[in-house]
Amino acid sequence: MRNSVPLLCVRKKTLVNRASVTVRHSTSVEDIARGLDAMLQRGTTIANFHWNAVISGAEVGPKGMQTLAPFLRRCKNAEIGANVRDGTPLAHVMAALDAMLECDAKLTSLVMKALLTPREIGVNGMEELAPRLAKCRQLKTVDLYNQHIEDTGLALLKDALASSKHLAVLRLRRNKLGYKADSSIESIMQTHAQTISVLNLEWNDLDNGATFRITDMMPSCTALKEVILKHNRITDDGALNFSRKLLQCPSLTRLDLSNNFITDVGAVSFVPVLQQHSALTVLDLRYNEISTVGKDALRVFSSATMSPQRKHLHS
Repeated sequence: MRNSVPLLCVRKKTLVNRASVTVRHSTSVEDIARGLDAMLQRGTTIANFHWNAVISGAEVGPKGMQTLAPFLRRCKNAEIGANVRDGTPLAHVMAALDAMLECDAKLTSLVMKALLTPREIGVNGMEELAPRLAKCRQLKTVDLYNQHIEDTGLALLKDALASSKHLAVLRLRRNKLGYKADSSIESIMQTHAQTISVLNLEWNDLDNGATFRITDMMPSCTALKEVILKHNRITDDGALNFSRKLLQCPSLTRLDLSNNFITDVGAVSFVPVLQQHSALTVLDLRYNEISTVGKDALRVFSSATMSPQRKHLHS
Protein backbone atom coordinates (compact mmCIF):
# COMPACT_ATOMS: atom_id res chain seq x y z
CA MET A 1 0.00 0.00 0.00
CA ARG A 2 2.90 2.37 0.72
CA ASN A 3 4.04 2.13 -2.90
CA SER A 4 0.61 3.13 -4.22
CA VAL A 5 0.92 6.78 -3.11
CA PRO A 6 3.87 7.81 -5.30
CA LEU A 7 2.45 5.83 -8.25
CA LEU A 8 -0.83 7.72 -7.95
CA CYS A 9 1.04 11.03 -7.75
CA VAL A 10 3.04 10.26 -10.87
CA ARG A 11 -0.07 9.29 -12.76
CA LYS A 12 -1.89 12.36 -11.55
CA LYS A 13 0.98 14.55 -12.65
CA THR A 14 0.90 12.89 -16.06
CA LEU A 15 -2.82 13.53 -16.39
CA VAL A 16 -2.49 17.16 -15.32
CA ASN A 17 0.22 17.80 -17.92
CA ARG A 18 -1.74 16.29 -20.77
CA ALA A 19 -4.99 17.84 -21.98
CA SER A 20 -7.61 17.79 -24.69
CA VAL A 21 -9.02 21.16 -25.75
CA THR A 22 -12.43 21.78 -27.31
CA VAL A 23 -13.04 25.40 -28.27
CA ARG A 24 -16.41 26.81 -27.30
CA HIS A 25 -18.63 28.48 -29.87
CA SER A 26 -17.82 32.15 -30.61
CA THR A 27 -14.45 32.10 -28.84
CA SER A 28 -12.20 34.65 -30.55
CA VAL A 29 -8.91 33.76 -32.19
CA GLU A 30 -7.11 35.98 -29.68
CA ASP A 31 -8.65 34.14 -26.73
CA ILE A 32 -7.79 30.76 -28.25
CA ALA A 33 -4.18 31.86 -28.78
CA ARG A 34 -3.90 33.17 -25.20
CA GLY A 35 -5.36 29.98 -23.76
CA LEU A 36 -3.11 27.68 -25.76
CA ASP A 37 -0.06 29.81 -24.99
CA ALA A 38 -0.78 29.69 -21.25
CA MET A 39 -1.15 25.90 -21.32
CA LEU A 40 2.05 25.40 -23.30
CA GLN A 41 3.96 27.79 -21.03
CA ARG A 42 2.97 25.59 -18.09
CA GLY A 43 4.42 22.59 -19.87
CA THR A 44 1.04 21.06 -20.67
CA THR A 45 0.98 18.71 -23.64
CA ILE A 46 -2.09 19.34 -25.77
CA ALA A 47 -2.96 15.89 -27.01
CA ASN A 48 -6.12 16.87 -28.92
CA PHE A 49 -7.44 20.20 -30.16
CA HIS A 50 -10.99 20.47 -31.59
CA TRP A 51 -12.47 23.65 -33.04
CA ASN A 52 -15.48 24.39 -35.24
CA ALA A 53 -14.27 27.61 -36.80
CA VAL A 54 -16.57 30.15 -38.46
CA ILE A 55 -14.79 31.35 -41.60
CA SER A 56 -15.81 34.91 -42.51
CA GLY A 57 -14.37 38.34 -43.14
CA ALA A 58 -15.18 39.53 -39.63
CA GLU A 59 -14.28 36.42 -37.62
CA VAL A 60 -11.81 33.75 -38.69
CA GLY A 61 -9.76 34.19 -41.81
CA PRO A 62 -6.21 33.75 -43.10
CA LYS A 63 -4.79 36.26 -40.59
CA GLY A 64 -6.45 34.50 -37.67
CA MET A 65 -5.16 31.12 -38.76
CA GLN A 66 -1.65 32.52 -39.08
CA THR A 67 -1.94 33.83 -35.51
CA LEU A 68 -2.83 30.34 -34.27
CA ALA A 69 -0.33 28.47 -36.44
CA PRO A 70 2.61 28.46 -33.94
CA PHE A 71 0.37 27.00 -31.23
CA LEU A 72 -1.42 24.48 -33.43
CA ARG A 73 1.89 23.07 -34.63
CA ARG A 74 2.65 22.14 -31.02
CA CYS A 75 -0.61 20.21 -30.59
CA LYS A 76 -0.31 16.47 -31.05
CA ASN A 77 -3.59 16.33 -32.95
CA ALA A 78 -5.36 19.49 -34.13
CA GLU A 79 -8.76 19.04 -35.79
CA ILE A 80 -10.75 21.93 -37.27
CA GLY A 81 -14.22 22.07 -38.76
CA ALA A 82 -14.70 24.95 -41.20
CA ASN A 83 -18.15 26.56 -41.24
CA VAL A 84 -18.16 29.22 -43.96
CA ARG A 85 -20.48 32.13 -43.30
CA ASP A 86 -22.84 33.05 -46.15
CA GLY A 87 -21.39 35.82 -48.32
CA THR A 88 -17.73 35.17 -47.49
CA PRO A 89 -15.63 35.70 -50.66
CA LEU A 90 -14.34 32.47 -52.14
CA ALA A 91 -10.78 33.80 -52.23
CA HIS A 92 -11.00 34.43 -48.47
CA VAL A 93 -12.17 30.86 -47.91
CA MET A 94 -9.31 29.44 -49.97
CA ALA A 95 -6.74 31.51 -48.08
CA ALA A 96 -8.12 30.35 -44.72
CA LEU A 97 -7.98 26.70 -45.83
CA ASP A 98 -4.40 27.19 -47.03
CA ALA A 99 -3.44 28.60 -43.63
CA MET A 100 -5.02 25.60 -41.88
CA LEU A 101 -3.09 23.18 -44.03
CA GLU A 102 0.18 25.06 -43.54
CA CYS A 103 -0.01 24.71 -39.75
CA ASP A 104 -0.67 20.95 -40.00
CA ALA A 105 -4.25 21.20 -38.77
CA LYS A 106 -6.60 18.45 -39.93
CA LEU A 107 -9.75 19.68 -41.65
CA THR A 108 -12.52 17.31 -40.54
CA SER A 109 -15.55 19.12 -41.97
CA LEU A 110 -16.42 21.77 -44.52
CA VAL A 111 -19.85 23.40 -44.42
CA MET A 112 -20.74 26.08 -46.97
CA LYS A 113 -24.37 27.18 -47.10
CA ALA A 114 -25.70 29.92 -49.36
CA LEU A 115 -28.99 30.53 -47.58
CA LEU A 116 -30.18 33.68 -49.36
CA THR A 117 -28.73 33.58 -52.87
CA PRO A 118 -26.83 30.82 -54.68
CA ARG A 119 -23.05 31.05 -54.68
CA GLU A 120 -21.21 30.52 -57.90
CA ILE A 121 -18.68 27.88 -56.90
CA GLY A 122 -19.35 26.19 -60.21
CA VAL A 123 -16.46 24.64 -62.10
CA ASN A 124 -13.98 27.48 -61.52
CA GLY A 125 -14.58 27.50 -57.77
CA MET A 126 -14.35 23.72 -57.53
CA GLU A 127 -11.08 23.81 -59.47
CA GLU A 128 -9.73 25.92 -56.61
CA LEU A 129 -11.38 23.99 -53.79
CA ALA A 130 -10.71 20.43 -54.97
CA PRO A 131 -6.87 20.46 -54.66
CA ARG A 132 -7.19 21.70 -51.07
CA LEU A 133 -9.75 19.06 -50.14
CA ALA A 134 -7.51 16.40 -51.68
CA LYS A 135 -4.95 17.20 -48.96
CA CYS A 136 -7.52 16.67 -46.18
CA ARG A 137 -7.27 12.97 -45.44
CA GLN A 138 -9.26 13.28 -42.20
CA LEU A 139 -12.29 14.87 -43.84
CA LYS A 140 -15.52 13.42 -42.42
CA THR A 141 -18.25 15.88 -43.46
CA VAL A 142 -18.80 17.87 -46.67
CA ASP A 143 -21.93 20.03 -46.82
CA LEU A 144 -22.23 22.33 -49.86
CA TYR A 145 -25.69 23.92 -50.01
CA ASN A 146 -26.99 26.00 -52.91
CA GLN A 147 -23.56 26.44 -54.46
CA HIS A 148 -24.42 25.93 -58.17
CA ILE A 149 -22.33 22.77 -58.35
CA GLU A 150 -22.92 21.02 -61.66
CA ASP A 151 -21.79 17.65 -63.03
CA THR A 152 -18.25 18.77 -63.90
CA GLY A 153 -17.81 20.27 -60.43
CA LEU A 154 -19.08 17.05 -58.88
CA ALA A 155 -16.52 15.06 -60.85
CA LEU A 156 -13.76 17.28 -59.46
CA LEU A 157 -15.15 16.88 -55.95
CA LYS A 158 -15.29 13.11 -56.41
CA ASP A 159 -11.59 12.99 -57.29
CA ALA A 160 -10.70 15.23 -54.33
CA LEU A 161 -12.65 13.13 -51.83
CA ALA A 162 -10.89 9.95 -52.96
CA SER A 163 -7.97 10.81 -50.66
CA SER A 164 -10.16 10.89 -47.55
CA LYS A 165 -10.47 7.64 -45.63
CA HIS A 166 -13.14 8.81 -43.19
CA LEU A 167 -15.91 10.48 -45.23
CA ALA A 168 -19.17 9.88 -43.35
CA VAL A 169 -21.53 12.70 -44.38
CA LEU A 170 -22.00 14.08 -47.89
CA ARG A 171 -24.67 16.75 -48.37
CA LEU A 172 -24.96 18.43 -51.76
CA ARG A 173 -28.38 19.97 -51.34
CA ARG A 174 -29.96 22.36 -53.84
CA ASN A 175 -27.30 22.26 -56.50
CA LYS A 176 -27.48 21.60 -60.25
CA LEU A 177 -26.53 17.96 -60.54
CA GLY A 178 -28.02 16.39 -63.65
CA TYR A 179 -28.12 13.20 -65.64
CA LYS A 180 -24.31 13.06 -65.90
CA ALA A 181 -23.91 13.00 -62.12
CA ASP A 182 -24.78 9.34 -61.61
CA SER A 183 -21.30 7.94 -62.37
CA SER A 184 -19.64 10.40 -59.95
CA ILE A 185 -22.17 9.56 -57.23
CA GLU A 186 -21.55 5.85 -57.77
CA SER A 187 -17.79 6.37 -57.55
CA ILE A 188 -18.07 8.33 -54.29
CA MET A 189 -20.22 5.61 -52.73
CA GLN A 190 -17.84 2.92 -53.93
CA THR A 191 -14.73 4.68 -52.62
CA HIS A 192 -16.30 5.34 -49.21
CA ALA A 193 -18.41 2.20 -48.92
CA GLN A 194 -17.13 1.40 -45.42
CA THR A 195 -17.59 4.87 -43.93
CA ILE A 196 -20.37 6.88 -45.57
CA SER A 197 -23.46 7.09 -43.36
CA VAL A 198 -25.44 10.06 -44.76
CA LEU A 199 -26.05 10.81 -48.44
CA ASN A 200 -28.22 13.89 -49.03
CA LEU A 201 -28.81 14.96 -52.64
CA GLU A 202 -32.12 16.77 -52.27
CA TRP A 203 -33.17 19.57 -54.63
CA ASN A 204 -31.08 18.48 -57.59
CA ASP A 205 -32.16 17.34 -61.03
CA LEU A 206 -31.62 13.62 -60.47
CA ASP A 207 -33.72 11.15 -62.40
CA ASN A 208 -34.16 7.38 -62.23
CA GLY A 209 -30.75 6.82 -63.80
CA ALA A 210 -29.01 8.35 -60.80
CA THR A 211 -31.38 6.46 -58.51
CA PHE A 212 -30.41 3.14 -60.10
CA ARG A 213 -26.71 3.85 -59.50
CA ILE A 214 -27.40 4.77 -55.88
CA THR A 215 -29.54 1.73 -55.15
CA ASP A 216 -27.00 -0.57 -56.82
CA MET A 217 -24.27 0.74 -54.51
CA MET A 218 -26.31 0.86 -51.29
CA PRO A 219 -25.89 -2.83 -50.30
CA SER A 220 -22.09 -2.45 -50.30
CA CYS A 221 -22.24 0.70 -48.12
CA THR A 222 -22.23 -1.07 -44.78
CA ALA A 223 -22.43 2.10 -42.63
CA LEU A 224 -25.18 3.84 -44.62
CA LYS A 225 -28.01 5.14 -42.42
CA GLU A 226 -29.71 7.97 -44.33
CA VAL A 227 -30.46 8.50 -48.01
CA ILE A 228 -32.31 11.74 -48.78
CA LEU A 229 -33.43 12.36 -52.35
CA LYS A 230 -36.43 14.64 -52.00
CA HIS A 231 -37.23 17.25 -54.65
CA ASN A 232 -35.82 15.32 -57.61
CA ARG A 233 -37.36 13.56 -60.64
CA ILE A 234 -37.78 10.04 -59.31
CA THR A 235 -40.74 8.04 -60.64
CA ASP A 236 -42.18 4.59 -59.91
CA ASP A 237 -39.24 2.87 -61.61
CA GLY A 238 -36.88 4.46 -59.14
CA ALA A 239 -39.14 3.66 -56.19
CA LEU A 240 -39.48 0.03 -57.29
CA ASN A 241 -35.71 -0.28 -57.48
CA PHE A 242 -35.41 1.03 -53.92
CA SER A 243 -38.00 -1.41 -52.61
CA ARG A 244 -36.14 -4.31 -54.26
CA LYS A 245 -32.82 -3.37 -52.66
CA LEU A 246 -33.84 -2.23 -49.17
CA LEU A 247 -33.55 -5.64 -47.54
CA GLN A 248 -29.93 -5.76 -48.69
CA CYS A 249 -29.29 -2.54 -46.71
CA PRO A 250 -29.79 -3.59 -43.07
CA SER A 251 -28.15 -0.46 -41.63
CA LEU A 252 -30.48 2.03 -43.37
CA THR A 253 -32.72 3.93 -40.94
CA ARG A 254 -34.11 6.74 -43.12
CA LEU A 255 -35.18 6.95 -46.75
CA ASP A 256 -36.65 10.25 -47.96
CA LEU A 257 -38.24 10.24 -51.43
CA SER A 258 -40.68 13.07 -50.81
CA ASN A 259 -41.51 15.65 -53.49
CA ASN A 260 -40.91 13.38 -56.46
CA PHE A 261 -43.22 11.73 -59.04
CA ILE A 262 -44.04 8.43 -57.36
CA THR A 263 -47.56 7.01 -57.72
CA ASP A 264 -49.45 4.21 -55.94
CA VAL A 265 -47.44 1.58 -57.81
CA GLY A 266 -44.15 2.71 -56.34
CA ALA A 267 -45.55 3.49 -52.90
CA VAL A 268 -47.29 0.16 -52.37
CA SER A 269 -44.15 -1.74 -53.39
CA PHE A 270 -42.62 -0.74 -50.04
CA VAL A 271 -45.34 -2.40 -47.97
CA PRO A 272 -44.00 -6.01 -47.88
CA VAL A 273 -40.43 -4.76 -47.51
CA LEU A 274 -41.15 -2.64 -44.44
CA GLN A 275 -42.54 -5.66 -42.63
CA GLN A 276 -39.12 -7.32 -42.82
CA HIS A 277 -36.74 -4.34 -42.51
CA SER A 278 -36.12 -3.96 -38.80
CA ALA A 279 -33.81 -0.91 -38.92
CA LEU A 280 -35.75 1.44 -41.22
CA THR A 281 -37.62 3.90 -38.99
CA VAL A 282 -38.47 6.69 -41.47
CA LEU A 283 -39.87 6.32 -44.98
CA ASP A 284 -40.98 9.67 -46.37
CA LEU A 285 -43.18 9.61 -49.48
CA ARG A 286 -45.01 12.88 -48.95
CA TYR A 287 -45.86 15.24 -51.81
CA ASN A 288 -45.73 12.59 -54.51
CA GLU A 289 -48.59 11.52 -56.78
CA ILE A 290 -49.97 8.94 -54.37
CA SER A 291 -53.75 8.62 -54.23
CA THR A 292 -55.94 7.73 -51.28
CA VAL A 293 -55.59 4.06 -52.24
CA GLY A 294 -51.82 4.11 -51.86
CA LYS A 295 -51.94 6.15 -48.67
CA ASP A 296 -54.50 3.82 -47.14
CA ALA A 297 -52.38 0.77 -47.99
CA LEU A 298 -49.40 2.26 -46.20
CA ARG A 299 -51.51 3.51 -43.31
CA VAL A 300 -53.27 0.18 -42.73
CA PHE A 301 -50.01 -1.69 -42.92
CA SER A 302 -48.35 0.72 -40.49
CA SER A 303 -51.10 0.58 -37.87
CA ALA A 304 -51.55 -3.18 -38.12
CA THR A 305 -47.95 -4.35 -38.01
CA MET A 306 -45.79 -1.65 -36.43
CA SER A 307 -45.89 0.62 -33.43
CA PRO A 308 -45.79 4.38 -34.24
CA GLN A 309 -42.71 4.72 -32.05
CA ARG A 310 -40.76 2.34 -34.24
CA LYS A 311 -41.86 3.28 -37.74
CA HIS A 312 -42.75 6.62 -39.28
CA LEU A 313 -44.32 6.30 -42.71
CA HIS A 314 -45.00 9.71 -44.26
CA SER A 315 -47.21 9.55 -47.30
